[in-house]
Amino acid sequence: MKDQADAIKTLPMGWKSLPLAKIAAVFTDGNWIETKDQSTSGIRLVQTGNVGIGKFKDRREKARFIDEETFNRLKCFEVVPQDILISRLPDPVGRACIIPDSREKMITAVDCSIVRPKMEAVDPQFLVYYTETRSYLRDVDDRCTGTTRRRISRKNLGNVSIPLPPREEQKRIVALLDQAFASLDRARAHAEANLADATEIYDRCRLSIFDPETATVAVNEAKTIGDVCRIQSGAGFPVKEQGQTEGDYPFYKVSDMNLVGNEWRLRTANNYIGDVARKRMNAAVFPMGSIVFPKVGGAINTNKKRIVETAGCVDNNVMGLIPDEDKILPQYLHEWLYSVDIYEFSNKANPPSITQGTVSGWPIRVPERGSQVAAVERIKTLRNSIELLQNQYSETLADIADLRQSLLQKAFSGQLSGPCAV
Repeated sequence: MKDQADAIKTLPMGWKSLPLAKIAAVFTDGNWIETKDQSTSGIRLVQTGNVGIGKFKDRREKARFIDEETFNRLKCFEVVPQDILISRLPDPVGRACIIPDSREKMITAVDCSIVRPKMEAVDPQFLVYYTETRSYLRDVDDRCTGTTRRRISRKNLGNVSIPLPPREEQKRIVALLDQAFASLDRARAHAEANLADATEIYDRCRLSIFDPETATVAVNEAKTIGDVCRIQSGAGFPVKEQGQTEGDYPFYKVSDMNLVGNEWRLRTANNYIGDVARKRMNAAVFPMGSIVFPKVGGAINTNKKRIVETAGCVDNNVMGLIPDEDKILPQYLHEWLYSVDIYEFSNKANPPSITQGTVSGWPIRVPERGSQVAAVERIKTLRNSIELLQNQYSETLADIADLRQSLLQKAFSGQLSGPCAV
């Protein structure tokens, strides 16, 4: 696809390019509101988290407010319906949304810029659609400062160029994009519904295998994790030992469970160590087939469980089960753990944690070996189907994103004719 920035350099006849600050009747930043200034009700404080890409995210459950006295004392600027908020922080910097008519008084935080367009010249939705384009986002990024946390000043933001056709043409383009994007949203919703339905079937089938009341495999007497596994906690990982990308063993952290390729099995890590360092740290080696999970803090709520494919060490925020393969197959144990919410086994301390003693007493019903193999194969078949749907869903989302950008490119280079077929 031709670079969008090149397409917008040459504007159609009747269009003009103006800096953002020049098309605004009001262009200012939000207010500096500290935690001590906030209250549980009153005037709504809109923050960067409410600014989605082209959409206002209400997030009512996380809403913050200030009272009228604070509003007056801080001389706050009220935002009104049809104002545009632009986030000066990632991700991405420069995303924008229109303030909806929620019939409540609102202000915004200092990291948002407020654009009140000159309504006789600018359609607010036209401007917001432009903020979704790759051309605009690149322009904003080029004007950002900072390395670890990118941001843009209001002055620099105000210099971003906006392509503007006559007002009637803006309205026509907005109507066509509204229609086209509604179709794309329906396609996305359909794909999401198919994936949700398949996931529900998968969860029900897993439950039918492991729930003692509906189990489809014969089980022996009830056992505990301590009967069939050795339980091992991770080791401290001093900063001075970190940073090696090669070594005898991967040193897994909870964050490594999020790496691409580690969604199900632990294969790679961000840190590696040699055997000398391992012995110095007294770090146990978790063999292939071990199952590890977070044991402390908020990470427990993520309910992650990973089977170790490449033997390695884990840090002290992780606990592992090393199965006795004469009693239980590692794959069966891993699948069983996915039918369990590990948070149920944590204490309610601050932060919460899971102890070896508690894990040892977890009840588990273990079928004979042939039934374990059958259960694993059945779940593997189901999971392959789910993964196929997930891949299809990801491809659908990518196609929708590409088509959306293609339509935006046409719209802001004067090539969008209607009606739009998608």
